[in-house]
Amino acid sequence: MVKAKSVQELRAYTKLSRIAENYIILPAIFLAMGFGYATAGRLHIDLDTPWLLVAQVLTLIALALGVFYLRTAALTIDRIARETPDGPVPDAVLQHMKNPGPPIVGATLTIVFVFIVYLMVFKPNW
Repeated sequence: MVKAKSVQELRAYTKLSRIAENYIILPAIFLAMGFGYATAGRLHIDLDTPWLLVAQVLTLIALALGVFYLRTAALTIDRIARETPDGPVPDAVLQHMKNPGPPIVGATLTIVFVFIVYLMVFKPNW
């Protein structure tokens, strides 16, 4: 969203972000968790197996960070973009967009998801 040159572009980006979050990302997380539990049940893997327990906890932490931190930051920018008149992006809006917190949390979540995939593929014997 930092690359938006006008408020109209920013509104389009925030709308796409809302659509992706509501209709793709959140459902995908819940579907992945559901299929994961179904697969674990079918393969007779106990849910208290250490690598699976770590993956479950990391998934729930990632879900909480995404919903309560990243979503709040995106909704704040979305609200400001809808309230701002058309034209170039004002400095007050740019300050919210350049907040270093969401990109850091997003990058951290990417690493967490890669680690979860590692756990699911290699099933370390801890």
